[in-house]
Amino acid sequence: MNATLRILAGTLVLSAVLVLASCTGMTREARQAYLASIQVATADLANKPDGVYNGAYTIKLPPGEAAANKSIAVAVTVKAGKIAAIAITSPRGFSSGKFYNALVTGPDGVIAKQSLDVDMVSGASYSSKVFLKAVEDALSN
Repeated sequence: MNATLRILAGTLVLSAVLVLASCTGMTREARQAYLASIQVATADLANKPDGVYNGAYTIKLPPGEAAANKSIAVAVTVKAGKIAAIAITSPRGFSSGKFYNALVTGPDGVIAKQSLDVDMVSGASYSSKVFLKAVEDALSN
């Protein structure tokens, strides 16, 4: 009888975990709507002096959501009215590797397009949005 009770208790605990896990987070549509509500605009760089501009952004995530990086800081180099380089200055160690490459195909995507209107990578949507908003912040300074 004791073994039967343990199996039953284990089954109930597992069922409760599965039910709770399915109740957290947002639907895909709700996540897309939330991300779309965070507008990103590319600054007019035609008259922006050459230099390095620093920016940062921290996203407030909806309940139940998670992101690899909720805060990102960048240094954007502007030369001759164009984005010449983007360095991720925080979090440390984030300037290369898997997550770096996932962000909007990396900062190279923004540089190539000279725009913040780039596709975000599925599975890195929040981190991509944080990166774009940090670049926007830098260029608005």
